[in-house]
Amino acid sequence: MADPLLLLRASLQSPTPPLLLLSPDPAPSNAAPSLAIATHLLLPPSPAALPKSAPTRLLRPGHALTEGETPPDPDKDPGKFHTLDAVYYLWLARADGPGDYFRKARDAALASPAVSLVDRRAVLAWLLDPSAPAPPTLVPLPSPEQAPGEQHSYIAPPDGPTTPPGSPPHGYTERLRLSGAKRRYVPDEADREWVKRLKAEEVVLRDRNSVLRGLKLNNYSELRTSIQRRLKLAKERCAVLCRLSLYRPLTAPCAENQHPIIMISSSPTSLITMHNVKLFLETATFTPSQQARDAALAQGITKAEDVIPVYRKRVVTLPSGEVQERLGKYFVVDGVEALGKFGFGGDPDRVVCVLTTGQSWQFKPYKWPDPKALFHNVKGVYVQWAHDPSNNAIKDWNVSVLKVDQSRRHVDKSVVAQFWKELDAWVGLHKPWLANN
Repeated sequence: MADPLLLLRASLQSPTPPLLLLSPDPAPSNAAPSLAIATHLLLPPSPAALPKSAPTRLLRPGHALTEGETPPDPDKDPGKFHTLDAVYYLWLARADGPGDYFRKARDAALASPAVSLVDRRAVLAWLLDPSAPAPPTLVPLPSPEQAPGEQHSYIAPPDGPTTPPGSPPHGYTERLRLSGAKRRYVPDEADREWVKRLKAEEVVLRDRNSVLRGLKLNNYSELRTSIQRRLKLAKERCAVLCRLSLYRPLTAPCAENQHPIIMISSSPTSLITMHNVKLFLETATFTPSQQARDAALAQGITKAEDVIPVYRKRVVTLPSGEVQERLGKYFVVDGVEALGKFGFGGDPDRVVCVLTTGQSWQFKPYKWPDPKALFHNVKGVYVQWAHDPSNNAIKDWNVSVLKVDQSRRHVDKSVVAQFWKELDAWVGLHKPWLANN
């Protein structure tokens, strides 16, 4: 069978270009609309169609020959050579840049990887110009008198119908290799025209000097566009820092070790009291207040603490992308009097949440006795049983409802997770200086 690469070269240099087919039959009805779905290529003037996956004599990257090495055989080692469709695609995409060249190669579903950018110019010049030298990765055809098992001789193929015009005479390459002499190159008019065509299709790669130059002199808009995303992230960080400094009250103490405070109702009928709040918020397990009180009495504890610390594990993502687990600390109190104890100093700015039972008398000693004003400055949470009807008294209050199931303890975890999620969002928006404590 004739060499596929020589047939392709002769077809590209002839007036009739190759034809894509859906089957070996060269009938016009079997013409394929694209290289991706074609199975064969008809290369005029040859009347027979060749499979597009037929191996050529063009070596793939990583299989370059060293001096004295026996060239591989495309029939025995087809994986070392580019296929016919890869070389034909090189001609189809001769005007594309590097990015479009490889992107379209994936869409073309080539049987072998596309020809690399290093070999692209030399192979394309050899395909289009009869006087162009053979690319370094092209394995020459063996001589017809070569016996099986012998090494391939580096000579040109014999003259014949498939030999393109401008090919070197028989034995020229071998004689040039053995002589070791370099022929002086004398350019002529045909060479100059070929160089002009080559420079017209040349793609200039960027380096460290040219990447800083815009389309016009002293125009760096292209560089600014490439780092636009970094500038946007930097502005967002600056906005967060400014927000932390602008919205923090001037009278608030230093945010270091200033842990947030959660206030609950002191009513004995409340679902969340000082007896069961720690177990509920830390372990996500609801225990009735009376049951928790009896358990404390059995341990000799007759009175609940005025201030209860609650610890919570949080997963924090740092600006560097590192994920860390931190332990957050909150204080729970059931009255304004406790704010003056244990170093709180009566600071209402550290109060981030109030758990209410819907009774307005709970807010009389607070800084904001009016529920509407109170829940404008702190996060409001109304706690009720899951099956109780809605409370009309809180419909005008800015509070979220926390429903505790009476019998299903496995849903307590999702209820507590919802509470912490809403509280974190509120603190990050209204009191960000307490968000990391």
